[in-house]
Amino acid sequence: MGQTKLLTEKVVREMHGKPKQASYETVAVSIASLIRNQSIVVGQQLEPMVALGNRFGVSRETVRHGLKILDERGVLSLRHGKGAVILSKKKAENYLAEHQQQVEIQEIYHEISQMIGQQESDLDKLKRLVGDLREKVLIPLEES
Repeated sequence: MGQTKLLTEKVVREMHGKPKQASYETVAVSIASLIRNQSIVVGQQLEPMVALGNRFGVSRETVRHGLKILDERGVLSLRHGKGAVILSKKKAENYLAEHQQQVEIQEIYHEISQMIGQQESDLDKLKRLVGDLREKVLIPLEES
């Protein structure tokens, strides 16, 4: 339940606009995808963070952040000085499913926000037109 609440809060924070995926999320998703596709297998040790950073074109800290996400979800074990070892293909698949759901929620929210913005704009136009119409109708009545 706590993880779901954190996920929901994160989605709500990111819903203001259509956010790009953070680099650390790209690293986490990429590694989880490699596990799902069995390019990396359970029990395998990942290459060092510096090498992963070069591979993904990001800093070592960005890699660490991405690996920490997977560590917290039980996909891999991240140990200081020992690197990361893959623990679970199933948990990698679960992480990818959660991530995809987040992306879909963000896209739906963005689309709804755009629709509301357009409706607000249309409503403002209607209010101006009603005001113009009132002026045109009232002015001739007052002159008669």
